[in-house]
Amino acid sequence: MHSRGDWVQTYLVPSANGAPVVGSVDRRTWRVTTPGFETGLGIDVRGKGRMWWRPDVRFSATTGDSGYTPGVTTLETPILAVRAGLTVLW
Repeated sequence: MHSRGDWVQTYLVPSANGAPVVGSVDRRTWRVTTPGFETGLGIDVRGKGRMWWRPDVRFSATTGDSGYTPGVTTLETPILAVRAGLTVLW
């Protein structure tokens, strides 16, 4: 799995009259390629005539970033996802 993006953090600071205003902006570009896998299970259910239902469930997962260095790289946590779907054909 390949993932990349920008982490942007905007700091608010008090102005002369005490109201919050935009201060410095911290931007970090990150990218990571990590192994992952996906597995799934589904069935076909025959209905009346030409009707079919195909429910399925899928599980996807990746590992975390083992090369994480505090203050240098961005921590990439493991990504876990469960998806379900239903396809109806007629």
